[in-house]
Amino acid sequence: MPRHPSNTLRSAGQPFACESLESRIVLSADFVSAGLANLFAQANAFSLIGNRDDQGVIVADRLDAANPGPPPVSMPTLDLLEDLAGGGFDVGRTDDSTFTLDVGTRFDVADGFGVGWLSSFTGTDLSEFQLIVERPAEGAITLSSIAGFWRMHTIEYTLDAQDQLASIGVFEGTTTISNTSFFTQLIGSPGEVPKIQSRVIVGDDMRGGFALNDDAELFSNADGTILIYRDLDHESHTAFDGNDGGIGILIRSDIEPTVEEVAGLYRFGGVAFQEVARAFFADSPSADWVFELRADNTWRAFDLSDSERQTANQVINEGEWTLTGGILSMTQGMPGGGGPVINFEVASDGNTLAVVGVEDGGSLVKAFGVANRIPAGAGAPGDELPDGGNGGGGGGGGGGGGGGGGEPVTALIGVGGRNINDEPLAFDLRGETWFVADLIALATGTNTQTAPTLDFEVWIDPVDGQLHAATSTVDGLYAYRRDGDKTWRVRNLTTELAGAENIVGDLTVFFATTGEVYIAGLASDGAMVTYTNLQDPLLSGLERWEFDNIADSQLTPKSVEMPAIVSPLTSYVTAWNGLNIIGLDAAGDIWAVWSGNGGSIWWANNLSEITGALPISGGLTAYLTSWNGINIAGIDSDGSLVVSWWVPQFGADWVFSDLSAIADGPALDPSSITSYVAPWGGLNVAGLDAAGEVVIYWWSPAREAEGLTWTTSNLTEALPAESPRPETNLTSDVASGGSNGVSLNVFGDAANGDVIRLFFEVDTAAWSLQNVTADARAD
Repeated sequence: MPRHPSNTLRSAGQPFACESLESRIVLSADFVSAGLANLFAQANAFSLIGNRDDQGVIVADRLDAANPGPPPVSMPTLDLLEDLAGGGFDVGRTDDSTFTLDVGTRFDVADGFGVGWLSSFTGTDLSEFQLIVERPAEGAITLSSIAGFWRMHTIEYTLDAQDQLASIGVFEGTTTISNTSFFTQLIGSPGEVPKIQSRVIVGDDMRGGFALNDDAELFSNADGTILIYRDLDHESHTAFDGNDGGIGILIRSDIEPTVEEVAGLYRFGGVAFQEVARAFFADSPSADWVFELRADNTWRAFDLSDSERQTANQVINEGEWTLTGGILSMTQGMPGGGGPVINFEVASDGNTLAVVGVEDGGSLVKAFGVANRIPAGAGAPGDELPDGGNGGGGGGGGGGGGGGGGEPVTALIGVGGRNINDEPLAFDLRGETWFVADLIALATGTNTQTAPTLDFEVWIDPVDGQLHAATSTVDGLYAYRRDGDKTWRVRNLTTELAGAENIVGDLTVFFATTGEVYIAGLASDGAMVTYTNLQDPLLSGLERWEFDNIADSQLTPKSVEMPAIVSPLTSYVTAWNGLNIIGLDAAGDIWAVWSGNGGSIWWANNLSEITGALPISGGLTAYLTSWNGINIAGIDSDGSLVVSWWVPQFGADWVFSDLSAIADGPALDPSSITSYVAPWGGLNVAGLDAAGEVVIYWWSPAREAEGLTWTTSNLTEALPAESPRPETNLTSDVASGGSNGVSLNVFGDAANGDVIRLFFEVDTAAWSLQNVTADARAD
């Protein structure tokens, strides 16, 4: 058998960036912030305008109320930006500042762009709090589009004649914006004088920034649903506006939110200046939390930093919550509450909560803060998740947990097969032994499968670690799950979910980095539909699934046409949780139905036009690299293996390569292509040549270091003629954790329907063949 490339690891240090379709990495897009610094010493408003470069460094201008004049070229204190496991971010400091904690939340949220924030502390005093929004494209937001009525929440300060802090307060109220003016009516805590201000809009920077008189400015987020406000006036003292500086957030309020709409996970940053307000934060001047609003009207909070790093999920606060009109009230203490209450105003964007104030023992004071929604399954803390933990990622690796009792079954690989009646069989590898389950015979449920299988996928769930399967039939989409005690359960999701449509034939399954499992396919009218396991168990212990017709709910409202895909589908998920479902139209163009923010907002694009790819006849497959490269391969009309590929260094540009010409390799059957990436960075595309032999095109960083490029290996030419070999339905998987360490696997069906495995194990450094069907034991 041919030998495989060395497992030399790729060197570290590749920069992280993203392609132009999915600029959703923390702060990678142009952003603007409105911040206050040193609030308990020398208050100072400031603002950053910049972005994160391709080396991960924040490059921004800082406008500072206390230091008028030209801004510095860059911000050296933000060099150590880190994307955290839970989806938020952390900022390390490289200067001599005394900040001891910097945590923040993203401005891309479940259904849009929202508002982000960053808070920094030193000792027990708040040192810095910033609101952050992504800047819209030029001309996307106009004064006309933001005109009208808003709710406004601000922190504002005044200085004395010696520029020392005289007072600081939190205010909330209403704002009316016209094409020429900015009129606010704000109230503070009881006893404070209401603030009525009228300002003139004197400038428009065409990127959602609107200048007011007196050194104040408004900035819109990317979709026009949130505004942030900064006042850099540092000299007015007792002038008509009554303050010297401040920051604020403006939202459109939702006056009739429902419990179902509001329930979910939120990242929350809050600031309190009075004892009553601090009571809700356990007598701290601030709070950085992840809190969960449950549908049963209870809530609980976790430390943001611990939860984002997934190092701890200890509940630090809990209670009950209610909705009254557009106000969400969280009462501390269970059962029955009785502790301090924090009130939020619910924004109409569906993602944002703005703090109104805190009540405790009959006292009411204002506080400042913002919470934004975390997409379902992203960094979910605590015991709501199954025992598999918080992780995301792909299949192939086993995990613990699962329901059903008994010893958990840990599978290294899961692969599907069928019997002679086209009924689904699930194979999985445990250690060195294969097992097989006849799903129709074993699975129990209220609606069992009777119709033959059209397409079938098997996977290991990224959260519960259990074996799952899905099969499309004329009667609906069936979802199977094996519990920890080896019992199987089945559900017909099409008949179970209201409004669900059947998938006609081909399926593709993929995993968001936040853990959700997507099953995607085409409905009878060609629309892209998805079934999503939200990784949020029902009380029965079953998974909670939801259905979405992406064409109807996402594309048509944006006047985006659903592409006419005629090929089998494939899918990939980027490191920044960009979800991509791709297929070919009749002309051989590659189309992507994609979401850049983890499945909340979807689009459709012709990738062939974007990448410059020539027409593809079939065999579409995608593989991603650890250095954030994206590779989309297929077979052209001559049988050549061609690939459109991108790495962060290319910016918006793609490269189109003919791998058959580069490797001087054989033509491949378009119906047989599969791809995988080895742990050491080796890229592999397998297919069948004209003689029916399994051929792998492969490349590795070690070969590149030696000045070599793509080459081919024939995995089956040395087999005896009587040996079964993969002839159809090629798939592939990379597994680790078995007795022989890492294994690379290519599967396919023999002529008689047996599942055949070609596998390379690092310990033996050679390829071997196994008849999985013949070797598997009954589960």
